[in-house]
Amino acid sequence: MATLYLIRHGQASFMKNNYDQLSELGATQAQHLGTYLAQRGLQFDIAWMGALERHKATYSNLVETYNQQQSFPEIITDAAFNEHQGAEIFNKLLPKLIEAEPALKSAMVHKGKDDPEVRKGILKLFFQSLKKWAKGKLYLDGYESFVDFKTRCQQGYQTLIDGMEGKKSGILISSGGTIGVLTGILLGISDEKMMELNWQVINTSITEFQYNKGQFFLKSFNGLPHLTEKKLITYV
Repeated sequence: MATLYLIRHGQASFMKNNYDQLSELGATQAQHLGTYLAQRGLQFDIAWMGALERHKATYSNLVETYNQQQSFPEIITDAAFNEHQGAEIFNKLLPKLIEAEPALKSAMVHKGKDDPEVRKGILKLFFQSLKKWAKGKLYLDGYESFVDFKTRCQQGYQTLIDGMEGKKSGILISSGGTIGVLTGILLGISDEKMMELNWQVINTSITEFQYNKGQFFLKSFNGLPHLTEKKLITYV
């Protein structure tokens, strides 16, 4: 059986003006991953990544260390593997959402958005908002709905199925929401459960799909063998 390795990007820039860029820690996570994959002797017959800047930067940092011991294949960039737009919708609507959370609003005013408790409160609000978005209860004109996102992921899933034919090993660098939905499609679970998987996917974690005769089977989910220190483990 062949194996497809699904990799979430390194830590991006949550609560910054541009989320779509790796933090310094995110680059370090990707470098650790590249070293780990190379030391395991993993070689890939085919490679994909999404078209976002954090995908490209994760790839660059991963390859920097991987290519010291192995040779990474030419990578295919495919926007079908981009993250959903739930985060963009949340950021656009955040001022309005904050108005409905007076305690959080007061803490932001007095402590600033970088305060740990404020960040925790905003992250909680973010997860609640994503759940509403997945149910179609939160939306913004001009932005992708969950239904559209899932359809895009289903198209990406078929691309992976087709691409793995005749291969022994493949790799995809993508995002937490995309990996959650791809895994959910494989398992046949509900939309709500897919979004719950989204929240569990850790930066640069490894999820393994086994491929055989035009089908995927889940081998492992959200592994972190390359991140041996707690300070390296992040979710956003």
